[in-house]
Amino acid sequence: MFTVLLAVVLCASAYGFLSAYALKTIRQEQLAARQNHLRLLNRQRLELARQAAALNQAARFVARAQELGLQRNDWAFYDVNVQAPLEYEAAQEIIAQCSDSSAAYFWPLSLELKVPEQQQGKTAAPSQTAMGGPADVQLMVKGRFVARQR
Repeated sequence: MFTVLLAVVLCASAYGFLSAYALKTIRQEQLAARQNHLRLLNRQRLELARQAAALNQAARFVARAQELGLQRNDWAFYDVNVQAPLEYEAAQEIIAQCSDSSAAYFWPLSLELKVPEQQQGKTAAPSQTAMGGPADVQLMVKGRFVARQR
């Protein structure tokens, strides 16, 4: 009888131990999942705070631009699209003109300067400038002048 009672106690103890161990494992998995979720939420919170700071900075910039009267409709945009074979001095002058001044700002999009093909050793017909002389460079300038309307 004592052995039967001992066996029942051992079985109940083993069952209790296994149940407690299974519950502990389940709780550890739940804890790990919740910690991962917490890390994700903290990353999202930091990202939202960073985005809010950027939006506040942009809003302050826009407010300051409006304060100074710098709305987009107060400005005129003039496209620049030069693609021509030119003498070196003429190309230099055009590039110098595409710079900021007190009257306008230059918004560059692209600048490409090439040596014409006849100077690269090819047998193609030499490029001619608008004045009829041989071209030193092939200039391509694209951009916009931005000027305040008065």
